Amino acid sequence: MIKLYATLLAAITLGMPAANATDFTIPTTTTSGWTTDRYPTNGFTSTVLAGQNALEFTVSSADDLNSRPYPYNNTFYNTQGVSQLLNTGNVLGPWTLTGDVYVTANMLAGTTPMSTSLWAETGVNQGYYIMDFLSGMSARSYGAAADPGFSTVEIYNDISGAWAAVASPITTGWNSFEIVSDGVGQMDYYVDGHDVYTQINMGGSLGDPYINDFTTALLENDNFFGGGNGVSDSGLYTADWSGSPAGTGGSVPEAPEVWTILAAILGVASFGFAQSRRKQRIV
Repeated sequence: MIKLYATLLAAITLGMPAANATDFTIPTTTTSGWTTDRYPTNGFTSTVLAGQNALEFTVSSADDLNSRPYPYNNTFYNTQGVSQLLNTGNVLGPWTLTGDVYVTANMLAGTTPMSTSLWAETGVNQGYYIMDFLSGMSARSYGAAADPGFSTVEIYNDISGAWAAVASPITTGWNSFEIVSDGVGQMDYYVDGHDVYTQINMGGSLGDPYINDFTTALLENDNFFGGGNGVSDSGLYTADWSGSPAGTGGSVPEAPEVWTILAAILGVASFGFAQSRRKQRIV
C-alpha cells in the first residue's frame, strides 16, 4: 500500500513546474531604473491604468526612419524601448519573466499599425526570448504591408530568427505575458495562464548556452510609420505595460491543482494506514 502511494506521488511530482524557478516581474511603479535600448520612444512615463501601475510608451512618426538623425536612420532603430537588469544576484537555473500588456479595442481590432513586446535576455546579449503583440500589420518588419483588422501574439525563435504567430486568449484590458525557461532547453510562453507556445532544444552548444542565466528585461516597441505599403507617414500610438501580481503567470496556477491531488492522495494514505493499525489492535 505504502509503495503504491509513493509511486503515485512520484508520478504526479514529475508533472509539476520547477519549484526552484526564480520568478522575475517587470518593475513598473516608476521609470527609474530603466535605460533606453536602441532608440528612445517619443514618450515614456509612469501612470496608473485600469487599477495598475504602468509604464506608458508613445511611439510617433516624429521618430520614424525618415525623421531620425544619422547614425540612427536605419531600420535597427525602428525598435525603440527600454531595458533593465533584474537578475542582480546572478542566480542561475530555471526562471520566469512576467509582465502585463494593456490591449485596447482598437489594438485588438487591428486598426493602428503597432507592435509592443516583452523580451527576456540571457547572459550579455546572448539569447533573446520575446512575446510580441502585433496589430494592424501583416508582419513585424518595416515595409511590411498594413493589415487592418489583424492582430496576434507572436513568439520569436532566437535560433532560427523566425517569428511564429500563435492563437491566444487575448482580450481587451490587461493581459499577462509570461516567459518560462526550465534552465536547460525548453521555453514556454503563457498568455493569461494559458501555454500558447513551446520551444524545445533551445539550449546547449547548438542553441543558447546561457539559457539558465536570465539577466535583463526589455520592453520594446516598433515604429512602422513612413514605411509605405499602406502605413501612415504620420501618426502615433501608445503601449502600456505593468508588473503582474505574483502568482498570475502561467507556471504558477497549475501548482495548486497538483497540490490538491497530492493532498487527496495523502488523505487516502493516512486513512488506509489508520484502518490497518485499527485492525492490528482488534486482532
